[in-house]
Amino acid sequence: MALCGIGFVGAGSVARALARAAAARGWRVCFYDIDGGKAVEAASHYGGLSFGSMEGLAAESEAIVVAVPGPTAGRVMVEAAESSRPGTLVVDTATFKRDVVAGARGMPPGALAALTHPLFGGRMSRPEKHYVAVMPFPGREGVEEAERLYREMGFNTVRIGSWEEHDRLAGYSIGLVYALAEALHAALKGEGLALDSPLPSTTYRVLSMLAESVLSDTPELRGEILSSPHTREAAARLASALLEVARGAGPRGRGRPRYSLLYRLLEEC
Repeated sequence: MALCGIGFVGAGSVARALARAAAARGWRVCFYDIDGGKAVEAASHYGGLSFGSMEGLAAESEAIVVAVPGPTAGRVMVEAAESSRPGTLVVDTATFKRDVVAGARGMPPGALAALTHPLFGGRMSRPEKHYVAVMPFPGREGVEEAERLYREMGFNTVRIGSWEEHDRLAGYSIGLVYALAEALHAALKGEGLALDSPLPSTTYRVLSMLAESVLSDTPELRGEILSSPHTREAAARLASALLEVARGAGPRGRGRPRYSLLYRLLEEC
């Protein structure tokens, strides 16, 4: 029997959020990180084990979650699959999947794998209120096992048909939000202003909180999201729409009755 229920490659905020949910369900969680101290600290915090090598972790895990940046996640998935036991599921947590798929095509034949995207930040505390997007890795089995893994950890799951569809959706939701936050910060800075405006209207508070949240992420994550072709496409459409507004175009959208919810959320912050 394996020593670890779930082995996490990487001990950052996403891995810790997932480990917190898994440990609460009685799973033994284990960590490997290139920063050995982070792995030791995370394992101690969640009552698990730390490993000095990724190969050691993979060999002793029933499932492996690769929680490292997208540009390196594919290569790590290959290494994890090569070192794991037969039938071990390997998943990633990257925001965009193009680089992951390209880097992980060399996984051993028959290895179970799926692409997954936790749709929450590292401060998540109640799994039952959050979702994980799950999609098949091209040409491999493992998507149903991945859904079962996350549901057993307490999360809801949503199935996406392909990584291409996922990346387009992520560009127009997550990517566009990051682009908007970066642009808002740049526009204010260009005028010598800051996010803590002296005119804190409700809508401005929402935008400034959004921008501050995004800008607090690591430069690596922000760079990964902003460099996606789908984010750039979405940002270009936003820029075009802003130019129309600057030329005097009137309102075109229809509001939705969410103002009361917005105020409640602001009051809780």
